[in-house]
Amino acid sequence: MRPTINNDPPPRRPDASRPTAAVPPDPDCPVPATPARVVFLVALLLRAAWGTYRFITAEQAGTLEFPDEEQYWLIASNLWSHGQCLDEFGFRATRMPVFTALLAPFTAFEYGTAYFKATQWFVASLIPALVLVTAWRNFGATCGWLAGFAVAFDPFQIFFSSLILTETWFTLLFTLTWTQAIRLTLHPRPTWNGWLWFGIACCGAVYLRETGLVLCALLALAIPLLRPVGSRRWFAGSLLAAVVVVGGLLPWAARNRVVLGEWVFLTTRGGVSLYDGVRPGADGSSRLENVQRSEETLPMGELAWHRHFQRESRKAITQEPGRIARLAVVKLKRMWNPIPNVSTYQNAAIRIISGIWMIPLYLLFFIGTIMLTAGRAGTAGKATIWLTWLPIIGLCFVHALFVGSVRYRLPVMPMVEMVAAIAAVKLVWSTGTAKPEPTDNG
Repeated sequence: MRPTINNDPPPRRPDASRPTAAVPPDPDCPVPATPARVVFLVALLLRAAWGTYRFITAEQAGTLEFPDEEQYWLIASNLWSHGQCLDEFGFRATRMPVFTALLAPFTAFEYGTAYFKATQWFVASLIPALVLVTAWRNFGATCGWLAGFAVAFDPFQIFFSSLILTETWFTLLFTLTWTQAIRLTLHPRPTWNGWLWFGIACCGAVYLRETGLVLCALLALAIPLLRPVGSRRWFAGSLLAAVVVVGGLLPWAARNRVVLGEWVFLTTRGGVSLYDGVRPGADGSSRLENVQRSEETLPMGELAWHRHFQRESRKAITQEPGRIARLAVVKLKRMWNPIPNVSTYQNAAIRIISGIWMIPLYLLFFIGTIMLTAGRAGTAGKATIWLTWLPIIGLCFVHALFVGSVRYRLPVMPMVEMVAAIAAVKLVWSTGTAKPEPTDNG
């Protein structure tokens, strides 16, 4: 008996932006390389254009604009010249080590700041490509294109790509962590290699900035909780990721044990940074230059200095909880301010560009949140919203205590822009003005 051959083409997966029954996403589906390359190149051109303009118009080549830039450059210079991560006070563990290690070789060149910023343009341009791939896989090609371009054209991402700060690198690592978290959540049976890479990405984010520990912990806890059945395997995967992070931090902690005399898994800067946010007279902005070294703290060693500011911070919080609560609102307003807080970036053009970009973005993000939670968005939509909102809440909690600034929201902005892009596509489809082409990618 001859077998019957079915020559009918396989059914196509509808674009997730269409108002149809939800189709399970395929976290492993291939995405064409061309869209990611196009978005990468557009992002690179925008960042290179802005950085070149700043270099040409600077009064002096290589000028560092902000105090944190100067400190990073100093620590990197000492690391390259003397093999030690020494800041201006001779302290050895006030910053996580990866960023200064990346920066150190560039301090040997006359125009090292320019070379490092040019390198950062390439790093920053990877972020929109990552977002495009994630949106394309889970919500369709139209959402992928729009999400990728939204991140590419973000004026704040463009601006910070030409500053010697951890923002660009941390945003890349946390975006990679977030996209992997979505993949692990949606995968029917993720491999242990997937969990291992998630843990490595988390560890890299923490090595760039201590805040990464809070944000990555929230993602690791959320992944198994978002699984409706059989979550035991996902809990084991999150535990593996935690082991990778702790194990990855051990060399840094051991190094600090040698140079400081105690195990320090993060930095000795947490005390003074917290005090900067809660000190008497605090206004939500940073005034570290006025508090980090005084007659009282000058004789102190690094660990004593750290503990002193921890004690002073706890005292300020417990003695004036009402002031701290009111100050938290001010800090969060600063962090989510649609326009820059710095007085030197308050001209009309910057305020208009920032407002035109951020206000519709925030509005679309909240609309997207409602659509993906209340509508028939399926597992991809609900997982994306939970894995987006949890880091945002964690970031708000951290900076309700520490100082608030627009730079601290940057790591979660790519995910905000992806949700906004999904909302925009759904709104356009619902009006009947455009119908996204179906894709095989979900």
